Amino acid sequence: MQLFQPIVPEERFHPNFRNLITIANGFDLDVLTDWASGFVDRDGKFVEEFQTSFNSCFWELYLFAVLKKYGMGVDFSHASPDFVVPDPGLSIEAVVALHAHDGVPEHAHPSGEAPPDLN
Repeated sequence: MQLFQPIVPEERFHPNFRNLITIANGFDLDVLTDWASGFVDRDGKFVEEFQTSFNSCFWELYLFAVLKKYGMGVDFSHASPDFVVPDPGLSIEAVVALHAHDGVPEHAHPSGEAPPDLN
């Protein structure tokens, strides 16, 4: 799966995807490529969604990487949910909570920095 080979016009790029390929930090790209290793794109639209909507795909890859890290094999033969893990018997549907409809998305916050105290 070629996550970073653009398949949509640049004007459709999600800002986070645009930043990834513009800055092109090899370490970041390698980590995401490793996360995607073994991931099955069952409906054939994952790369497009990664490039255009980004966040949900990013976290889906993260969950897949965690499952791999802990030796939990995923059965991709099911259309849904996102992850069926036969042993120990898990079904996982990956979802994200995005900003409010009229709110500011995380990539557009004016400060561009994380708060000094996340507590």
